[in-house]
Order: sequence, then C-alpha cells, then structure tokens
Amino acid sequence: MADTIVNWKKFVNWVLFNALFALFPLLSVWFFRALLRKSAVETVSDFPEILFFSLMVCATTVSDLRGLEKPSRWALIFFTLEAILLFGATGSAILYGGVRVAGIINPDMTFQSQLLTYSIVVSVLLFILSVTSEILVAIVDRQR
Repeated sequence: MADTIVNWKKFVNWVLFNALFALFPLLSVWFFRALLRKSAVETVSDFPEILFFSLMVCATTVSDLRGLEKPSRWALIFFTLEAILLFGATGSAILYGGVRVAGIINPDMTFQSQLLTYSIVVSVLLFILSVTSEILVAIVDRQR
C-alpha cells in the first residue's frame, strides 16, 4: 500500500484543509439563507462566496505547484497549469470586484444574474483544474 503511485496523504490534506475550508463561507451563507427562507439564489450578489471559493482553491494549488520540484518532462504541463490557475485566481478576484461594483451602481438584474452564471462556471472549471493539478502534484511528489 505504501508503494502507491500517488501520495494520497498530500491530496487528502489539500481537500480537507483547502477545498473544504474554502467551502465553509459558501455553505454557511447557504445555511443562513435557508434559515431565513431565502434559499433562491438569483444574482451573484446573493452568493459572492462562490468567488472566494475559486480564489482560495486556485491560490493554494498555485502555491503547491510553485513549491514542487518538477521533473523536466513535467515542466511545461506544470507551468501551464500554474499560469491558468493564477489567471483564474485573478479572474475570480476581478469578478468579485464586479460584484461589489454591481452592488454600488445597482445595475439591472440581468447583469447580476449573468455574473452569477459566469461565476459558477468559472468556479467549477477552476475546481476541476485544481483537483487535477493536485493529483499530478501528488504523483510527482511520490515519485521523488
């Protein structure tokens, strides 16, 4: 069992301490909205924590990628993943800025609902990419 190709301990730690803790604000808002019987989410201003989640997951994955001694055959793959995730973290922060501006200028609901759709799509894609990256980090880390 110790000879597995993946360092599952490192991956499980990432899931527990990064992904799940990044989900806590999202889940707590969902819980409190349910208590207030306002469970319908129509705009991203109702649920900006989705952007916090994607920002945190990307940032921790980029940190893991930067701290890894990469074999030369994996260098381009890890560089590409790091660049995409760094762009994703920046994009999530910019989208969050858009949410704050939307709250200030009070645009029509169409803009805010589109922003919610983009935020959910971006968060899901970045989470999938982060999980994939962390699995690759665990594989490479195990081979060292």
